Amino acid sequence: MTDTLLQQTWDVLQEQEDAIRSAFFERLIDTHPEYLDRLAQPELLEAMGSVEALLEMLTWLQEAPEDDIPYIARLGGLFAASDIGFDDMDRFREVMLEVLDEYGRKSMPEWGAAHLEAWNEAFELRLIPHLLEGMQQAA
Repeated sequence: MTDTLLQQTWDVLQEQEDAIRSAFFERLIDTHPEYLDRLAQPELLEAMGSVEALLEMLTWLQEAPEDDIPYIARLGGLFAASDIGFDDMDRFREVMLEVLDEYGRKSMPEWGAAHLEAWNEAFELRLIPHLLEGMQQAA
């Protein structure tokens, strides 16, 4: 069910990925201005520039994790070089969920709490653990 909700969301929102990415960065800086200087680091820009790829990957990560975990771990290594930790990842997750909720409500009549929870679980159970694993390996 969760994967279906993720895929359903991404099928609709992928056309707005540039706007979602811009909204994410704008909201992140508005709510956490301390990231402004940190986001200027090339390694972090490269990792954060992959927001769309990560969102898309979350929609099918469960089906082919062996192919995608190394990619996520590599991004985690980029975060490690930028002194990003778990608390930062949690802030990024919170901001991205706000943005996804906003765009989901505008773009999908069927959007609801179950969709948002599916994305939250994808971040908490799939993405963040593998990013942290990559960060530990790079340290």
